[in-house]
Amino acid sequence: MTKKEELHDLKIESSLIGSVLIDPGQFNDCAGLDPVAFHDRRHQEIWRVFQDLYKAGEAIEQTIVQHELETASNLESVDWKDYLTKLLTDPENSQSARSYLKRVKEYHWRRSLEVEGLAMVNKAHNFKIPPPESITEPGRKTRYTASEILSLHFAEDAGPIPGIIPIGLTVLGSRPKAGKSRLMLQASCAWGVGGKFLDFTMPHLKVLYYSLDDPERRLQDRLNKMGLDPAATVTFEREISYLDVGGGVAKIEQEANDFDVIIIDTIRRAMPGRDFNKDGAVFDEILGQLQSIGQNKHMSIITTLHNRKAIGQDFDPVDDVLGSTGLTASADCVLAIYRQPTKTTTLFRGRHKDFGDIDLTLEFDPLTNAWQLVGKTGEILEGETENEIIDALSDLGKAKVSQIAKEINKDRGNTSKRCSKLWVKGLIKKEVVEDITYFYLPTQVPTHTTHDTHTTQGTQGTQGTQGTQAV
Repeated sequence: MTKKEELHDLKIESSLIGSVLIDPGQFNDCAGLDPVAFHDRRHQEIWRVFQDLYKAGEAIEQTIVQHELETASNLESVDWKDYLTKLLTDPENSQSARSYLKRVKEYHWRRSLEVEGLAMVNKAHNFKIPPPESITEPGRKTRYTASEILSLHFAEDAGPIPGIIPIGLTVLGSRPKAGKSRLMLQASCAWGVGGKFLDFTMPHLKVLYYSLDDPERRLQDRLNKMGLDPAATVTFEREISYLDVGGGVAKIEQEANDFDVIIIDTIRRAMPGRDFNKDGAVFDEILGQLQSIGQNKHMSIITTLHNRKAIGQDFDPVDDVLGSTGLTASADCVLAIYRQPTKTTTLFRGRHKDFGDIDLTLEFDPLTNAWQLVGKTGEILEGETENEIIDALSDLGKAKVSQIAKEINKDRGNTSKRCSKLWVKGLIKKEVVEDITYFYLPTQVPTHTTHDTHTTQGTQGTQGTQGTQAV
């Protein structure tokens, strides 16, 4: 049997403390570390003193730390002067505190797993502990006739943004730096005060935002630019218990009792070391648990996901974000952000289980650090094509659909439909010459050709003109 490795390293712990004593300025990067993360009681006591001095705005200096330890520490047998001196003078303790911090946190996490595992084993063998009601509830109905299922009544599940963010689980993906964090921060700011987001009037909700990618300074800068109201009901959390092995899902379920919306930005940070492609089954299991929490608690959970896949022209949010329809069963809605390299606008598309597809066009305003809604993508594209047709007719004069389509580099069938709509709106005119339809601008006078003269027949109220020649 392979010998188990120790779940602590006293040298790593002493090196972290020594590096702070040598360069107290490094403590700013480590201040959030819980003293219980240290295995050695001496190190726990020293770290508590560090934190107390840091909060009081006092210097972390050897003599001050020694005095505090000698005054308040419960470890009376320790020679604090001698021990602190050894930590301060050890030449190996001059490296970056960050390099030791990561290892100390890892060992603490592994010890926590061991404790949780032993507790679960003991609980499984303790038959005095009753099982949860969810598996013994006798009155829960699970079978329905057709008439019964059709007669059921449910409360409306509009979600925090009707038609976009539903009750349950939403997965928002994009390539890195596409702006999904800003989009979620912007929505959180609006939920926190019941304000406006894009063109939606948001309900006033309590939001828990796990900001796992953005450090405090960047987060503060973005929120200041967005003009976040300090009274907004938004709580920011910089760390999360791992969802796959660290009890994080149970923590999310507990938090769901106090919040209307929980955002995890990003889910990869909540499952470090996991590969989304290789560990698809694990991600699917976690997404399924999050979806169940949202549905059961009647609230919304949103997870963001970095996607590095090359985006095609189909812009399919399901395929582009999750890469497999097998992973979508757990998501109530899948959203995707697509930056368009040749345009200032961005596509925001989504697919929901219960309502129609989402297809909006957004534009980022750097002054307010916020996204603005330009409109529905289909309507915008139609308007762009119509403008292209008008510009083309300005250059071509009277022209057939095939000529216009070639000029604007668009499909002939779609161009024909757009020309007909423009004609119905009265923005362009048309005439039919020998069963061939020509379009031209109202300000243009139909030109004459040098070949045969014929009669033009008007259609849908367009009066024919005698003697007009085809161009």
